[in-house]
This record gives sequence, C-alpha cells and structure tokens, in this order.
Amino acid sequence: MRKFLFALTGSATAGAAALAALVSAAEAADIKIGFVTSLSGPVSSIGIPYDHGIKAGFAHVSEIDGNKITLIALDDASDPSTAAKNARKLIEEDKVDVLIGTAGAPGSLAMAAVSRETKTPIIVIANANLPGPDGAWMVTVPQPAPLMVSAVVAEMKKSGIKS
Repeated sequence: MRKFLFALTGSATAGAAALAALVSAAEAADIKIGFVTSLSGPVSSIGIPYDHGIKAGFAHVSEIDGNKITLIALDDASDPSTAAKNARKLIEEDKVDVLIGTAGAPGSLAMAAVSRETKTPIIVIANANLPGPDGAWMVTVPQPAPLMVSAVVAEMKKSGIKS
C-alpha cells in the first residue's frame, strides 16, 4: 500500500490538494479504493444511492493514466463500530490507498479515527468535520452544518421571516 503524505486543514484548497495528490501519486501502481457505506440499517436510505453512484462512476472511470482502479465496497449496516472495523480491514488487509465513506456522520467520524491513526486519506461523504489535527487526513465533501444553517438563516432574514 502506498501512503500519501499531506496534511489537510479542512479548507477547499486542502481538499483540492488532497485529491490532486491522490491522482498524481498514481505513478506506476494500481490504485485501491476502499468504500464503506450503509447498505442496510436505518442509514441505508442514504447509503444505497451512494453505492449506486460510486459504482456508476467506477463503471465510467476504471483507470487513471493507465493505472487500474480497484474498488472494494463494504456495508457498515449503519453501525459506527462496523464502519471503523471495515476501515481497518480495508487498510490493513486489503491495503487500500484511500478510503471513501460513509453515509452517516457517526460512522464517518469512526472511520476518520482509523484514518488518522493509520495516516490513510479518507474522503468523507457525510456531513462530518473534525477541526485541526483530528481531521488532518480527511476531506469532507458536504459543507459544514454551520455554513448550511447560516445560508438558510440569511435567506429567512432576506425574506422577512422572523420565526
């Protein structure tokens, strides 16, 4: 397994740099991606569409610069401890280069702890952010909740809604 050396601050620039590092690091080896999502349990209503999306993307792009991409997908059953176990299995046994996951914030934070410990990059698809060094190996795709709420409040104020 190859490791990518970068530190993220949670900013858009850091996220772009992390993704660029992942793509540019594909010099002469295949790329292994570990994907964890909720295919069962209460969060599966979000996880199943994520699973369909990543598999559609993989069907469209299965190599980068001649390097084969291997996708290993696991179900966390909407359970954060299973998400963490899956992340550890993908890193230690399957030797993935990067993690993507999971549908729920608690599971994503559990995976991020494993990611930080093993210094394996993770792309988080749930709204789960960790500031500073705790989130150093994660790129979160959704905007942080305070940013989304502030946009809603600003629109409410603009529209004259007071409660």
